[in-house]
Amino acid sequence: MSVPILNASEPTVVPSKTFDKWWIKEINIIAPDPNGDAHAHVVLAKFRTKDDGLAELSSETNDLNIMNILSSSQNDGELANIINYLMTYIARVGIEQGIIKSPQ
Repeated sequence: MSVPILNASEPTVVPSKTFDKWWIKEINIIAPDPNGDAHAHVVLAKFRTKDDGLAELSSETNDLNIMNILSSSQNDGELANIINYLMTYIARVGIEQGIIKSPQ
């Protein structure tokens, strides 16, 4: 015997959700050799801002691959600045954690 279906007198309607932004969920920079170039693998996830101001992530993701970061930075001043800022920050954290020698 199948279970009977009971229809609600007042149906509940759930509005559709629009995930209209990308969140950078993961950045993995791969530079296996100091003599070679580097590339990055980025995972983006769609999200939306709910009425309460909090973000809600979608299960939809997209992979982005960025090749030849170091060689590309030679012709892209913005990328060169980003690499410099990132390396400076990594050095500062490494010094704070005692694994990189301070230049002074």
